[in-house]
Amino acid sequence: MCGVNGYRKGEERFGPFMSLAYWLGAKSPDMRKLYRFVLHDLSRAGFGSILDVGTGTGDVPIALARLPHWDNAGIFAIDPSPDMLRIARMRSRGLGITFAAGSSRRIPFDKGFDVIMASLSFHHWADREGALKYLSGFLNSGGEIRIYEVDRERLSGLRRMVAAQHSLAEGELRALAAPSGLRVKGVLRSGGFIRVTFARRAGFRKG
Repeated sequence: MCGVNGYRKGEERFGPFMSLAYWLGAKSPDMRKLYRFVLHDLSRAGFGSILDVGTGTGDVPIALARLPHWDNAGIFAIDPSPDMLRIARMRSRGLGITFAAGSSRRIPFDKGFDVIMASLSFHHWADREGALKYLSGFLNSGGEIRIYEVDRERLSGLRRMVAAQHSLAEGELRALAAPSGLRVKGVLRSGGFIRVTFARRAGFRKG
């Protein structure tokens, strides 16, 4: 059951203060390391259209739009927080990115994508299995879902305790594939982060 602004009960909400804090936090060394990992990974794949789910203040799509070989008309991004979107749109003026209100359960576009991605938002989702199946219905033929998260298996000591709720292990991600009608196409690690790529299985049915 969705609540205010598309959030589900139990999901972390981002109002004006938290959205601003998130934007400022995105400038930290760890976040910059994540964005380099994501951009390098996506730029090698040569996708024509991309949807960033839970885009926050738009760091990934904005960075993609500034790469010389990307067609900015193919960059779409959604978030359930109007405050996050307000910052993202302000920062991306003139870049041709399409931002809209939406979530992993509500895609506001009547089109398909070559890749649907989420960076550090997947661990917030209340129904990950249902969301993956729903998102898969918006993939173009041969399309992929790419999930980027803090790699729990690379955390240790106090950091593991503090970041436990904001990280995921490879096994947790792999376990979601079959129930969602998907298969794990690949796993990549870099600098304490993990990317798991999902693709449709044979006989996939849109949920």
